[in-house]
Amino acid sequence: MRRPGVEGDGRLPGADRAAALTRPLGEDDVEDLVAYRSRSDVCCRVPFEPMSRSKALDRIRTSLGQLSDEGQALTAGVELPAPEGARCRVHGQPDRRGIVIGDVVLIRRSREHATGEIGYVFHPD
Repeated sequence: MRRPGVEGDGRLPGADRAAALTRPLGEDDVEDLVAYRSRSDVCCRVPFEPMSRSKALDRIRTSLGQLSDEGQALTAGVELPAPEGARCRVHGQPDRRGIVIGDVVLIRRSREHATGEIGYVFHPD
């Protein structure tokens, strides 16, 4: 049985691209976050409502925390890099390395039980 999105040679579309990178989010990533975190079709399966630009900016500003207490979280952006050595213009900003296509989060749930949670959200397109 063929899997959806798998082409004849068995490779996923875009498999010839460079691997995505995880990195800290910066304020210049806000438009990328809004592109997927403001969508109701993305937020229907995660524990938050679609975000406005200001809420996304707040999220970025608090994305690098510590995991010393229960409930604290660390968030990293997932960037699809531009071709080797190239710079691109994203959302009107020149000289960007690539575009943030999603983010991952690590949340500390219980100190006593040494448990945590990993979450993620990606742009569906």
